Amino acid sequence: MQENSCKTKFYNNYKKKWYLINCKKKVLGRVSTIAAKILIGKYNIFYTPNFLSGDNVVLYNINKIILKKKKKIYIYYTGYPGGKKQKDFKHWLKTNPKKIFLHSILGMIKNNRLKKNIKKNLYLYKKKKEIILKNINFIKLKF
Repeated sequence: MQENSCKTKFYNNYKKKWYLINCKKKVLGRVSTIAAKILIGKYNIFYTPNFLSGDNVVLYNINKIILKKKKKIYIYYTGYPGGKKQKDFKHWLKTNPKKIFLHSILGMIKNNRLKKNIKKNLYLYKKKKEIILKNINFIKLKF
């Protein structure tokens, strides 16, 4: 009988890679799908749904992202009567661009127990100068 999952002894020997993605003048959805696939580990030969087989992703220049065609409106509810609020994409881009990326990338990942561990492998920075991680070999992605 063929197995669809890898053995833990093989996965424990695997060293995680670090991917560096520049978001300047890139479309939000395209960057999010690439980052989500890397975080989940779908491209990885060790991929199994019950293991944390994804790699680390560093996104920088996140405040210089663009949207195509439609203007996105984020709707949230405060919990009080009449507390339905709407904020557009430009407002979140000025105040908290990390929230936009977390909303889009984590929306592409399954809702299970691994989701919060996958979230720890995502690093978001407004500028490249803010990246503090040292002694790490980055793989730059161009698309």
